[in-house]
Amino acid sequence: MSQSNSGWVRRRTAVLLTAALAAAPMLPVTAYATGTDGSPSGGSSSQPADQGVASIDGTPYESLELALAAAQKGQTVTLNQNVEVATQLSIPEGVTLDGAGHTLTCTAAIANGGVIDVTSNDVTIKDLVVNAGGNAKHGIQFYCATGGVVEGCTVNGGRYTSVVVNGAEVSIKGTTLNPDEGAYAHVEYGMGSGVTSIPSVALEDVTAGSDAAPLVYVDAATMERVAQNSDPQIDASDTGAIVEAINKNLTGTQIYAGENGGATSEKPADPNPDPQPPAADPEPVTVSEATGGSVSVSAESAAKGEKVTITLTPEEGKVVGSVKVVDADGNEVEVSKGQSDNEYTFEMPASAVTVSATFVCDGGESCPSHGFADVDPSSWYHLAVDWAVQTGAMHGYADGSGNFGPEDTLTRAQMAAVLYNMANSPEADLSGLLADCDEGAWYADAVAWALEQGVFHGYADGSGNFGPDDSLTREQAAIVLMNAAELAGEDVSQRADLSEYPDAGDVSSYARDAMEWAVERGLISGVETEDGGRVLDPQGTCDRAQLAALLMNASEQSGE
Repeated sequence: MSQSNSGWVRRRTAVLLTAALAAAPMLPVTAYATGTDGSPSGGSSSQPADQGVASIDGTPYESLELALAAAQKGQTVTLNQNVEVATQLSIPEGVTLDGAGHTLTCTAAIANGGVIDVTSNDVTIKDLVVNAGGNAKHGIQFYCATGGVVEGCTVNGGRYTSVVVNGAEVSIKGTTLNPDEGAYAHVEYGMGSGVTSIPSVALEDVTAGSDAAPLVYVDAATMERVAQNSDPQIDASDTGAIVEAINKNLTGTQIYAGENGGATSEKPADPNPDPQPPAADPEPVTVSEATGGSVSVSAESAAKGEKVTITLTPEEGKVVGSVKVVDADGNEVEVSKGQSDNEYTFEMPASAVTVSATFVCDGGESCPSHGFADVDPSSWYHLAVDWAVQTGAMHGYADGSGNFGPEDTLTRAQMAAVLYNMANSPEADLSGLLADCDEGAWYADAVAWALEQGVFHGYADGSGNFGPDDSLTREQAAIVLMNAAELAGEDVSQRADLSEYPDAGDVSSYARDAMEWAVERGLISGVETEDGGRVLDPQGTCDRAQLAALLMNASEQSGE
């Protein structure tokens, strides 16, 4: 093995791929709404294929997003199985989402709003369990919409609240709310920045799952906006009149004036709350450097409770990816959409804050993956494919189709090619190719190099074959990682007890050491099953987009 190749194995194969599976083990990525068996919607699941993940009037759809996008006013989208989502869902006007007793689980962080964000009128959500999973501020948000209904549902989680009614009209019936520990309410009665419609909330047979938070919460900013938008307008200092106005639009419970200018459904023990504390001293607002655009704020310092506006200006070919504000303790501060595009606001906490933003590819002509006909710029994998193409780790198919194949199952030869690309395509000795490898094939150099380095080996069944077109399994991935780590001089003697996994016996004998090592190192943690258990799924596979995401995450973690 050459000195340059040895260095690459140490710096790239061991570190990068070890970090890849540590960050995201080789299991199916579920950024779309998928079955809880982990298979992408449209793949294998316990639900009959003709029913789909969701359906409209008997017409099946392979994902909940597709069904919601197709639904028309007056139609019902019925969920046919438990699903996972990694992006915020919206429901069109006049459409009912019938969970039919199934569960919708959020698996990735959502910066603002709820797992379900309702901005259209006459939307009904019924018979559905929503698991925010600590990933969203709210389980469900209704924003400036009328005729909203939540009926027969359970909403688990929401770091702030389970349901937020922001300038909207909503009826919540026969529903259980279980906000996250530390949440400030089960239901927020709110009017965000720029909202002028006073909310109307009707609660009927609503079960509050936490004793630590009130059923309903109204913040000081909403109290002020209710006063400003009431007819006739209310003096903002007349807290009693504001509370009375809100209670006229709130049934099933009542609110009482509380501390710091807000109100809750908890009747205070002391009818005379403490006066407002004196105004806090201004604290600095720091803006982190961003690439792909510029970030500016309306104030370099602000006192607690003051509104600060963030203005983002993307460069050509970029759009805003994310906006984040954290306080001095690292706690995230809520950010709201501003009055215009690329404008956001937040309320200053009682400490200094840091503002950061990211700008991402807009999918236009300058986009690295723009030339691939089958890469959807609105899909979860867009940025990962951009990264893989831009770094040269992955390429499109050379068959003239103009395709990348994001959802195609990853083969052994393709994995070898990715490693070869990342090693800067060194010269390879084709004499080392195995019997079923064609010296004239596109993968010849990559497979020959991978065999020479010892990252890959041929099958041990006596056939003398490599299986270039065979799918790369999870247990084979464990072997590749262990080989890479060993070549880099790492100690690979660690072993885990696989007996806690019900399918431990399905691990091939030749892969058992590698799988025990990968589990002990935390590289493979199993696939969650519908009943909440975990299995190793040693013969499970992943697709090309998922590999791109794994490598991008690993690169970010390793700083390469």
